[in-house]
Amino acid sequence: MNTQNQQNIEKTLLTHQSIIDCRVLVKSDDGNRIKPVAFLVTNQPIPSNKLDEYLTERIPDETLPTHYLEITNIPLTKTGETDKEALLNLPIVSNKIIAQWNDQLKSLDALDHCTIVAHDHYKDHNPLHLSKLLPGWQANKIIEEIDEIEFQEGEQSDKLAYSDGGPLLLPPNCAKTLADALLHTAETQPNKGIVFVQNNDIEQFLSYPELLAEARQVVTGLNNTGLKPNDTVILQIPNLRNFFPAFWGCLFAGVIPLNVAIAPIYDSKNGVLDKLYNAWKSLNHPPIISGDTITDMLKSFQQLYQIETLERLSIHQLRDNKQAEQWHQSQPDEIAFLQLSSGSTGVSKCIQETHQAVINHIHAASQFDPYSPDNITLNWLPMDHVVPLLMYHVKDVYLGIKQIQAPPEHVLNCSECWLNYLEHYQVTHTWSPNFGYKRLNDWLKKNPHRLWDLSSIQHFCNAGEQVTLSIIEEFIELTKPFKLSPHAMQPAYGTAEAATVMTICNNYNEKKHAHHIERASLHGNLLRADEASIATTTFIDQGPPLPGTQIRIVNEENQILPERRIGQLQIHGDMVMPGYRNNEKANQSTFSKDGWYNSGDLGFLIDGHLVITGREKEMIVIYGMNHYCADIEGLVSTIAGVVPTYVAACGISTDDSGTEELAIFYVPVRELLRRNIELLGGCPKTST
Repeated sequence: MNTQNQQNIEKTLLTHQSIIDCRVLVKSDDGNRIKPVAFLVTNQPIPSNKLDEYLTERIPDETLPTHYLEITNIPLTKTGETDKEALLNLPIVSNKIIAQWNDQLKSLDALDHCTIVAHDHYKDHNPLHLSKLLPGWQANKIIEEIDEIEFQEGEQSDKLAYSDGGPLLLPPNCAKTLADALLHTAETQPNKGIVFVQNNDIEQFLSYPELLAEARQVVTGLNNTGLKPNDTVILQIPNLRNFFPAFWGCLFAGVIPLNVAIAPIYDSKNGVLDKLYNAWKSLNHPPIISGDTITDMLKSFQQLYQIETLERLSIHQLRDNKQAEQWHQSQPDEIAFLQLSSGSTGVSKCIQETHQAVINHIHAASQFDPYSPDNITLNWLPMDHVVPLLMYHVKDVYLGIKQIQAPPEHVLNCSECWLNYLEHYQVTHTWSPNFGYKRLNDWLKKNPHRLWDLSSIQHFCNAGEQVTLSIIEEFIELTKPFKLSPHAMQPAYGTAEAATVMTICNNYNEKKHAHHIERASLHGNLLRADEASIATTTFIDQGPPLPGTQIRIVNEENQILPERRIGQLQIHGDMVMPGYRNNEKANQSTFSKDGWYNSGDLGFLIDGHLVITGREKEMIVIYGMNHYCADIEGLVSTIAGVVPTYVAACGISTDDSGTEELAIFYVPVRELLRRNIELLGGCPKTST
């Protein structure tokens, strides 16, 4: 067997769904006969005859391996190459040899029945006491018992990966629609409202009664255009002072709004414009409501995408009307607004959010973690994301809570502004995806002598992307001087399809909520290590489901797995969407036959708590070792010159390799990028 034969067999074996990695080598037996042996890393046992059949069907002209030897991983040398010597020194105890030995034993007259079983052998070592390792050591304090979740190392859990948040208890006289909620809040909390932080930190205040009045003006404007209940519109309004009256005016009119992100430019195609165009097309060409500046830019958008007719409505003209005396009386199960799915391509799906689902989420969050009328929230993320819109605006309107809305560019360009606003307004609840905490950490490390009083903060919610241990632990350490509770960090998981955050981890504690998992166990019953190492990957506990919500982890056959097994996360309950708008194909693939929403995320449960490990297909397998993209991306984000979280890692296949190879994409910081461009600009030009 030559090298080409070996490579052909390796490549073919790697196409088998149960084979993670393999090497084919030739080995001499005691009679100096050369035999090809396949060393396999698998996620489940595979009979030798099945492997023979698999290879024969695909490469009938190749010589088949004499033996298939299943091992835990492919050994490597210090230089990262396959350690062929180590493999060839392994004793061959394959299924074929076991069958031969069984036949030989059964042929002996002295034996009636017999069988041979192969198993791994581990040499036990007697434990050593610390006093033998550390001369003079003695116990001088009582080790307090830590209330933490312990894995039964390597044993399958007897609990199924199913968790129920318990019954949702709705107050008997609560508002049943969002319009009714604003009416109630405007009457009972006339002095509460929205603070808009503008340039130079100038404030503008909109009370809830004023919001109601302007929303009713917009209702009149919408009625004058001929729009009817259940019609859709797209919102393109960057100024939140104008956006909120338009949004609530639609809710009162029964018109269904979809907010799409503002594009950086409108006269050249880009990813955001693609989303706008595809949303407009999938909703059957609805009107677009915008401010005056964007209204003019939409003319370029229309020409760019060769749109024959595009109806543009000005929020200023819609609001320049008398307040409507009557409006659409929505029902709880009607669609309140639409939200785009978080797809990375231009073709996002339109998620339908009902009044009832949104209100259920508000009460579920309040039941899980009660809010007070004195709470103050702060948001600096754009409203095209579901968390700011639902959790840091609609919820606050519903509950009559004061809210602070800061422009995203303020915090992105000035990390300390976030802390300034928190201290100035005595904020109790704020949030950011993981990248926001990373940016703040980097700024605080460069400015170690600045101090803030953050004693008012109850929760720093961390949601919207993978939560990483290094960033939140660094954040907790850097903010210790700010009178911030060490348990203020609040990892959470959510999806717009389930009305945003639906599991929450309160009272975060690293020892309890950071799970260091042995990489070698990721395909089976998870093994937990005491601390992080090169052989582990760390996942953060994101808490139990909210009341009214159930979650489960299933395999590819939709069967519920045991706890401590990674699988597909499915969601069910009072906050789940009724489906995507105008997209029956997506609805059929998104919901299981028994009605559970397939999130597309991978994770596991431990004592009913959800731990997210990544998205489906976001794992890279290199030389038999599993690597989560989030781990690699988090590490690259710490490198100087890389914009934090603007990193993507993926596996690629090459013709000359039997395994995946790693590719990393990143965005350099602007200063370095500009410097490189200047250097290129100074190079002498060559004639062509």
